[in-house]
Amino acid sequence: RHDVEMSNEAVAALYVSYLGNDYEAGAQRFSGHILRGNAELAWPIMAGHRLLLQGSYSFAHIDDAFQPGFGGNPDVDQNDINRRYYGISMQDQYDITDRLTVTAGLRFDHRDDLDYERITPRLSAVWRITDQHIFKAQYAEGYRAPTFWEIYPANTAIDIDPANIHTPDQAARRWQAIRPLAPLDAAAPGRERQRTTVRRDRRYTDSRKIATAGSTSDTGHHSSD
Repeated sequence: RHDVEMSNEAVAALYVSYLGNDYEAGAQRFSGHILRGNAELAWPIMAGHRLLLQGSYSFAHIDDAFQPGFGGNPDVDQNDINRRYYGISMQDQYDITDRLTVTAGLRFDHRDDLDYERITPRLSAVWRITDQHIFKAQYAEGYRAPTFWEIYPANTAIDIDPANIHTPDQAARRWQAIRPLAPLDAAAPGRERQRTTVRRDRRYTDSRKIATAGSTSDTGHHSSD
C-alpha cells in the first residue's frame, strides 16, 4: 500500500497484493496464484463536493484444480485457467449542510471469464440529527459472481449468470464506539489456518488446513502545499 497526500485535501492511494495457493486434501487439490491491484483518488471538486475515483484489477491463474463430484454432480478437473476482472467506480459526496450528507455513485465491472459487464448504482443519505444520533438511508445494487468451482465442472465451462443483489436500507442509531473485529477467515500470508463456517446457532470447523504464501507491505508518504 502506498498513500500520497498531494495537498491538504487531495489524497491518492495504491494497493497491490499477491497470493499463492497450494492446497491438497484427499482427492481434492488446487494450486494457483492471484494478483490484485487497486487505485484511489479523492479530491474536492467544488464547495461541498468531494469526488472519489477508484480502479481495480485482478488476475488469477489456476495451475491445477480437481474436486470429485458429490451427489451426482460432475467432477471439476481444470488446468491452466486464467481469470481477469476490471472495475472502475466514481462517487460524489455532497455535504448539503454540516449535518446532512448525500452520496451518489456508479460502478462498472467487467469479468472476462464470464464475458460479463455490469453498471451498478449507489445512493445514500446521512442525517446527523445530534452529535449522538444518526439517521441513514441507502440503496445499492451489486452482484455475486459464480466461483471457479461453480463454472468449471469437468472440462466444460457452464454458462451461469451472476446473482443480482439489491439492498435498500434505513437505520437510526445512537453513536457509540465499537472495537473493530478481524474477519473470521482472515489469514496472514505464509500462515496456515483452519477453514471455519459460522452460523448463528452453530460453529463448524474443518480440520483440514490451507497453506497460503504471499507478501504484503505498507509504506506511506505525505506532503502538503
